[in-house]
Amino acid sequence: DVDGQPAMAGDVNLFWTNGNNDNIDNIDDDNDDSMIAEVSVMVAEPQSRRKGIAEEAVGLIMAYAAVHLGMKGFRAKIGEGNVASLSMFVDKMGYVEVGRSSVFKEVNLERKVDGALVEMGKQLKVSRWQER
Repeated sequence: DVDGQPAMAGDVNLFWTNGNNDNIDNIDDDNDDSMIAEVSVMVAEPQSRRKGIAEEAVGLIMAYAAVHLGMKGFRAKIGEGNVASLSMFVDKMGYVEVGRSSVFKEVNLERKVDGALVEMGKQLKVSRWQER
């Protein structure tokens, strides 16, 4: 809320990585690296940070993508100085560091889809916009 009114806190995005399987080892289904997506998240509003919003949003979009879009793995690129995001992705969400970019000062992280993520995705209610 901003001044008592509902407000957008930030955004979460999912990008297909166009078949570049340099690091995720032996993705299922004959190493189908076209089913890997990059995840990004931003909580822009300072009053919305450190409340678990980013973790929940990323978890939900990953679970949805795993079950409903067939994603097999996820990547994230986090700025080296972004301690909060690194902690969230690595410590709370199970991503592992697979490399660093000295040019962009980023840490490259990856996570394969697992049973827990699939179960979460199966429980999501998928709705569609309907005319009223």
